[in-house]
Amino acid sequence: MDIDKDRSRQWREQLLADVANRGGIWACGHFPPPSMGSISTDQGTRRWEPCG
Repeated sequence: MDIDKDRSRQWREQLLADVANRGGIWACGHFPPPSMGSISTDQGTRRWEPCG
């Protein structure tokens, strides 16, 4: 459980922005398949692009 929900949200936003900017393929072990892919940003909206 996140104790500081606002800070947790900020951290996740920073992480996702960094991942989208770096590009590449990412593996997300805590999510159901397709758990490998990339994150793209289109007009301020992030989208998970699965591998395959």
